[in-house]
Amino acid sequence: MDAYLFDLGNVLMGFDHRIFCRRLAAECPPWHEDDIVRIVFQSELNRGFEIGRIGGERFYQEARSLLGFTLSLDRFREIWCDIFWENPGMAALLRSLRGRARLVLVSNTNPWHLEYTRSRYTILEPFDKLVLSYEVGAVKPEARFFEAALEAAGTSPDRCLYFDDLEENVEAAARLGVPSVLFRLFAP
Repeated sequence: MDAYLFDLGNVLMGFDHRIFCRRLAAECPPWHEDDIVRIVFQSELNRGFEIGRIGGERFYQEARSLLGFTLSLDRFREIWCDIFWENPGMAALLRSLRGRARLVLVSNTNPWHLEYTRSRYTILEPFDKLVLSYEVGAVKPEARFFEAALEAAGTSPDRCLYFDDLEENVEAAARLGVPSVLFRLFAP
């Protein structure tokens, strides 16, 4: 293989959006966890942040408007970001692959989560390229996202190996000729 493409969430790092929803609900009665899931994640709000259509401050303002909370931007951002844990075996794997093949991170994410991950973990250090939904303006499983990933890989699709935790993403990459592996991470 010339390039390895890794998803961040639930491959390299475990994460759970419901941690955010539970914590926000605890600080923002009368909302419940499921209300916040619906308002933030089953609407266009999170997607707009992940594809870079809105920035962090606007994301906060829109969430505040929809939910009516009085949390500061800093507190909201802290709750939003503190949802990750490292999969310890993946850091060692990435270090062992570094220099043997091109390493490309391919992630549906937002700038706050990326900054948080970089500031607290070393998992992203071995990567040659980062392909991020908020920079590409598209999310997996959209073809445009995977085209950007293949460009970053700098090789033909059949010379890549892709790891993701979502079947629809693995299938989309495979349709473009990228050998793909459905990865399962178990929470600690």
